[in-house]
This record gives sequence, C-alpha cells and structure tokens, in this order.
Amino acid sequence: MVSATPASARSAAAALAREFPSARLRPLSLAQYRARRGMPLPAILAPAGADRASDRRFLEAARARILWEPAPEDLYAAIAGVLTDLPERRGRESAPDPNEYRQEPASALLLEGSITPARARAALASPARHWIVEHVGKVRLSPAQLASLSRAGVRWSVLHPARLLAIADRTGCARNLFPRGTRIWRMDGGRQSASASRRPDVGRRP
Repeated sequence: MVSATPASARSAAAALAREFPSARLRPLSLAQYRARRGMPLPAILAPAGADRASDRRFLEAARARILWEPAPEDLYAAIAGVLTDLPERRGRESAPDPNEYRQEPASALLLEGSITPARARAALASPARHWIVEHVGKVRLSPAQLASLSRAGVRWSVLHPARLLAIADRTGCARNLFPRGTRIWRMDGGRQSASASRRPDVGRRP
C-alpha cells in the first residue's frame, strides 16, 4: 500500500484490510517503496485524500518514480538471450504522455546492479541515452539527480517493472493518468463506492 507518507499509507492499509482478510498489506511511503533494494512489490497506490490537486501530484510522482516502463520489446528480447532468468515482458503501467516522443530506441545501455551517482556520471560517457536497469530499487539517485539526468537526455526502462494492482482514489484524481483497464476504486470514508472495480488478486500469505 503506497501513499505519500508512512502515516497515510497506514491509514489506507487499515481502511482496506477487511477487503483482504487473508492477505498482508504492507504500508509504505513512496520514498520507502522506491528505496527497497529487493524486487518491486505489487503496489496499490493510495493518495492521502487531502485534496484533489495534491492527490494528483502524488500519482504523477508515483508514475514518474516507480512505474517505469519495461525495456523496449526488441531490446528486451536481445537481453533475454543473455540473461535467461528474465520473466515474460509485461506492458506499461502508466498512460503514455502525448508530448513524449515514443519511437523505441535501436540501442541502449544495460546497467546491472546498483546505480549510484558515481556510476551514473560514468555512464554519461556513453553516447547511449536510453538506460535499462534491473528495477527502480537499483537506482540510488535523488529526485534532483534524476532530474539532472533527464535534462541530459537520459530515459530509463526496467527489466522488472513494478506491478500496479489498483488505485484507491478518494478524490477522483486518477483520471487519464493510467492505461485503460487500470483498477480504480472510488473511496468514500474508507469504503469502496458502488462503482468501484472488483478487488485485485493480491499476493497471499505463505
């Protein structure tokens, strides 16, 4: 359960706990989720519900910081020929930006392991500006450092994208931010509205 702060994540997890009596909902702030070094956990995004503008900013930040696109199909296939333990490639988790140039790159820089500021500076020596990493938790860079790389033309994709299960939307802020078919629950006082999508199949306790 990912929200803007640990407190709002705990609140959202408590509100939805009865919907998942046999599942474990782990509350994390967006920063805590991104800081995890392990494989990305399936995520339910839960804006805090304070107001529509701040909730939308949270979802935009989540889309930019954790819902990175999978590696382009042809490049993924080439990498899978070397890294044989890769899962089947999944599609994107966020709606395309109409102002973004969408042509897939013919080449990219594959960066395995952790991406530190020093390693990112070294990678800039390569002419490649599309960088493929294992997952977002491997990128140990601040928002300011990511913004600096973006200005230098760097675009990221991942071999293991985060899986978005649903959005618990208290203020109706999620419109047009995510692909068609994304499960969006309209919440009212901590409960799903009558028009909410059915709950996703979240991971069960072992």
